[in-house]
Amino acid sequence: MAKRFSDSNKWSKPFIRSMKAPYKLLWLFILDECDHAGIWQVDFQTAQIKTGEKLKISEALNVFGDKIIQIDGGEKWFIIDFVDFQYGQLQSNNRVHQSVINLLSRYNLIDENLKIKGLISPLQGDKDKDKDKDKDKDKEAGKEKKKNKHPFSESDIFDKEKFKEMLEAAPIPYCNADPNHYHESAKNGSDSKGYLYLDWTAAIKNWIRMDDSKGKLVRKPLPQNQHITPGMRQNITGII
Repeated sequence: MAKRFSDSNKWSKPFIRSMKAPYKLLWLFILDECDHAGIWQVDFQTAQIKTGEKLKISEALNVFGDKIIQIDGGEKWFIIDFVDFQYGQLQSNNRVHQSVINLLSRYNLIDENLKIKGLISPLQGDKDKDKDKDKDKDKEAGKEKKKNKHPFSESDIFDKEKFKEMLEAAPIPYCNADPNHYHESAKNGSDSKGYLYLDWTAAIKNWIRMDDSKGKLVRKPLPQNQHITPGMRQNITGII
């Protein structure tokens, strides 16, 4: 049976006095159930059975405040004052202390001077993780935004309908270009060169611009059964 020091003055401390009875009992339960480094494997189902109280993790975190640090993705809680109260200053030449040091080092809870690393709040560790996740998300979002900046992508260059939509929505002369012709050019260009352009919009526009400057622009066929005015004929075929 493990024996530990207990603070006989704890009932006079604001931290204990301010808690509702279920969470006072939970706190004492955790102090007994945690390992010799002050780390408790979070198990509220067992805690409720043994204390006979209905407990909520969110409420416990709020009540315990900066007395604990969540580690291992919230799967474990570290009682910040436990080590100092039980052992005082940790010494690397002490066998018992060394075991504690190894456990705390695993979760980066002590510094090079074997001092416990306290956090501003018990959730700060998770908040830092969330910030890192948000940064990663922002980076991915930035990449995705850059990737989707143009209508064409590696996956849809062979999508004929999407290709047509892009040309029809583009400024003149691109909207007048024959989508069937330039779609084939895009596919053939990709196949022959063995790679896909990063910016398909720029690539297609360059092809059309070059053809237009050389008078070789392949425009859309004339609409059938429709009266064509000279202005329309110029826009559609380039021929007055």
